[in-house]
Amino acid sequence: MSSTAEPNKVNLDTQYGDKLPMLIKNDNNIWIYGLNVDGDTKLTKSNSPDKYNSLIFTESLTQLQEVSEDIYVDIRSCDAHISTMYVGTNAVVVRNSGRLSARNVRLGHKTLPNYNIYPNTKYEVTSLPSGGKEIIFPILVPGEQITISYLYFAPTTYSEINTYVKSDEGLAGVIDVIPAPSIAAWLKYLLYVLLFVGLLTVIYLGIILIVSIFRRFHCV
Repeated sequence: MSSTAEPNKVNLDTQYGDKLPMLIKNDNNIWIYGLNVDGDTKLTKSNSPDKYNSLIFTESLTQLQEVSEDIYVDIRSCDAHISTMYVGTNAVVVRNSGRLSARNVRLGHKTLPNYNIYPNTKYEVTSLPSGGKEIIFPILVPGEQITISYLYFAPTTYSEINTYVKSDEGLAGVIDVIPAPSIAAWLKYLLYVLLFVGLLTVIYLGIILIVSIFRRFHCV
């Protein structure tokens, strides 16, 4: 195919029909090759090719797996390119619940997709010898909490992302939900006392009411 002509869809269907969705870089144009809602292949030219500048095309054709959210939005805006775009999100919350600072907090990843870290803090990303990557935070002071959000596309799933969380002090504990702030012991006891007093008050008033009703009918 020439550098300025529209890609040959027949050839694409023959050679790349099992590798959807794909992006095609043709001169300064970007073409999206995927399926429509009926399961038929479709070739659409992007109206916002500048959004794809962050992608590195090793060839004129590249299989679409993990891209930025802007690119995903552009693909969704192209007519009928819907059914092939599965996007996944998940987040990991790292919190130092101890009384001492945790140093060199490391999050291991089999695959590191697009991510966002909140709040803005210093970190670095390193490659692991056996594959995968680590996000390293130099220090987490007591009570500090960081959220790492991930955005990824099929065939990547959440089970292929995170592997471990540890620091120089040891491995981190893993829980499935964010714990609520704990209540001080003295406040718990105060609540128990108030609850007990309230229960006694209700019982006392109930007895007074029953006695009053009984006397009233007895006098009649």
